[in-house]
Amino acid sequence: WERMKTVVQANSTVKYLFDVVKREDMLVGAKTTAVLGTYESFGDFALTAPPTKEHKRKTSVKISERMSCLVLYATDFQEVVQDFNAEMSADVTELCERTPVFDQLNIKEIRALVSNFQYVEFSIGELLYVDQLDALYLIIRGRFQVLHFNPGLFVNNPDTAAIWDTKGFPGLGEGRHYEHLDSLEHRSFFGNPKLMGGKKETGLVLRVVTPTMCVRLTAENLKAIKPEVRPPSTKRPVPPPFE
Repeated sequence: WERMKTVVQANSTVKYLFDVVKREDMLVGAKTTAVLGTYESFGDFALTAPPTKEHKRKTSVKISERMSCLVLYATDFQEVVQDFNAEMSADVTELCERTPVFDQLNIKEIRALVSNFQYVEFSIGELLYVDQLDALYLIIRGRFQVLHFNPGLFVNNPDTAAIWDTKGFPGLGEGRHYEHLDSLEHRSFFGNPKLMGGKKETGLVLRVVTPTMCVRLTAENLKAIKPEVRPPSTKRPVPPPFE
């Protein structure tokens, strides 16, 4: 979204508004419901989100002092969104081409798959329990800590613990031991072991370290593109018996 904001700002028109309201009669009998200041917005909210009941209400804005605004029109917004989606799709397509888990797909199939991806954002401090994930996630940007839970160990003095402890991180359970195994960053993938072709790892927790965006791939997404594709396997094939 930071990239999109930059694009929006670059394509917006700066428009100056003055403290002259020629149609005062529009405001007769109206009540002041809010005072808008710097970084706040008004206008057609349907451009960026489905309108709510609050947004559908007709409200007049009275200019009380000289001000400048960034004005984004519907045609400009649609163009910005299309350019952003095209750029994002190109980046993710290139990322998938370089990721081994997609080796069985050709470029046309990858492009078709990317068009069906779900984009998911995670905030700092969020926890993902790998055992509970039902999809494959590919990291576009951001970073996770990979923690491994050892249910047999507890901490008496967290300040002197030899391995990473949960003190100060609600949700992991106070006094439990989580060993910091690794970090996952751009181009890394994690999730459903069946889609990844690896063995199931129990007790793994991912903690979001920086604002992170991933694409989410389900088995249904993959089957819709190429039904005969089998998840990549890390196991060696078993040779047929001698006759």
